[in-house]
Amino acid sequence: MMLARCNSQAVDGRGLHSRAAHSSLPLSAVTFVRRMRGGAQSSLLRASDGELYVVKLHGNPQGHNVLANEALGSWLAAQLGLETPAWRPISVSDELLAQNPEMWFETPTGRVRPPAGVHYASRLVETQGEGSVFEILPRSWFARVQNREDFLGMLLLDLWCNHTDNRQACFVQEAGARGLRAVFLDHGHMFNGADGTTNARPAASLFLDRTMYEGLWSQKQVNEWMRKICAIPAQAAYTFVASLPAAWSAAPMELTVASLLERRPMFQQLLRGVRALVEGPSPLRKPVQRAHDSSEPLRFSGHSLRACPGPGDQLCVGAAR
Repeated sequence: MMLARCNSQAVDGRGLHSRAAHSSLPLSAVTFVRRMRGGAQSSLLRASDGELYVVKLHGNPQGHNVLANEALGSWLAAQLGLETPAWRPISVSDELLAQNPEMWFETPTGRVRPPAGVHYASRLVETQGEGSVFEILPRSWFARVQNREDFLGMLLLDLWCNHTDNRQACFVQEAGARGLRAVFLDHGHMFNGADGTTNARPAASLFLDRTMYEGLWSQKQVNEWMRKICAIPAQAAYTFVASLPAAWSAAPMELTVASLLERRPMFQQLLRGVRALVEGPSPLRKPVQRAHDSSEPLRFSGHSLRACPGPGDQLCVGAAR
């Protein structure tokens, strides 16, 4: 399979890109802001370029391959023109780790200090001006998502890459705008999961509320997304993974790319049953169901800062998975 040639990266003021390239020169972590909740135990850091990044550290408890999966998943998504946060390698020093034990991993046997070195930094998803970023939308707002058709493209990519967790996205609404744009996040469980051993689970890669896919499935659209996937040059993928730090994965990522190419026949077979998954009932958990049934969205707490009610008008940073 041919894995469209990558154009130079376009990054807007919100720290998003829709064509994948990245600078291989790492930033430097300057300031620890706070710990993020979630399995990867990420940290929010200010980097040497003055921007805020959600940083996933090598050696985190989620799995050996999380950083490489994030990088390759983001690269592949952006090859298809899907919006993802811009990312950079980031150098975290021993001094910063020593000064901020909150960055250390919590384990059943106590805190474990992450290694100094180069880690994965994802730009904070923000809006320009007084806009908003939402994590959950009421279903009545789904029609406002201007790039809703991208959920079908992301689903096909997730199926090809055996994403073993629900597809995560946030929704950016600029000040004064009615429409929103979806930004796709958290690729750490692509490529057979964080440890590389999870079997194919097609239903697991769906966005939690399947209503988002309503009316999107057509053979014409599926064929167009497949054309884009098949247009990504294999050599470009091999070149990309060769640029990643070897410590970011338990095995060479070239093997992951080779496995993707070998999945072509299986991937075509998967598509036969996917339409039923997409158009079937949405098995939402009750808390999420209530959120979707409400008339108001929930503000995103994964990559963005938001005003937090309470004494002192503190800034509240939520979770990156």
